[in-house]
Amino acid sequence: DAVTSVEYSQGEAMQYALLETYQSNGWYYDKYEMAEWNLWGNPNLGMGLAIGSNGSLTLDKPQYRANDVLQITLRDIDLNENGSTTETYTMTLTTSGGDQESVVLTETDASGVFLGSIPMAESNYVKGNNRLDVLNGQTITATYTDADDGMGGVNIQKTANADVDGVY
Repeated sequence: DAVTSVEYSQGEAMQYALLETYQSNGWYYDKYEMAEWNLWGNPNLGMGLAIGSNGSLTLDKPQYRANDVLQITLRDIDLNENGSTTETYTMTLTTSGGDQESVVLTETDASGVFLGSIPMAESNYVKGNNRLDVLNGQTITATYTDADDGMGGVNIQKTANADVDGVY
């Protein structure tokens, strides 16, 4: 009941459940003890996705139509240079057809997660027109350089790829 109510935080709900368990001598039953640690874990850790130094780059689809909007997600806590400021990061997208465009990603809530997008068009490429010009059968590559992967690696190139399917 405490979990689904809006009156308790995750930690408060856990404490409420522990109190109920202790008061009813439930601590001595294995099923209650297992439920506590498997369901709740450590409430001090929260339930958010951990963002580390080893950056990751993803595109929202493995395959795009020629006139889609491509969405990019970059996760790298090292790019969050000021925890109280929303920052930006500029990265490069290329196509096997020769187009190359810069995309500005904007950090969400000073979190180390950066989001961005770029429109696409079915066309021969024109560099620098703020859209990704693609043709059927081409490959799209998003690239950024992870300055410190947190495991001793420096200036590690990270990529994410997708295909263009212009057949409707």
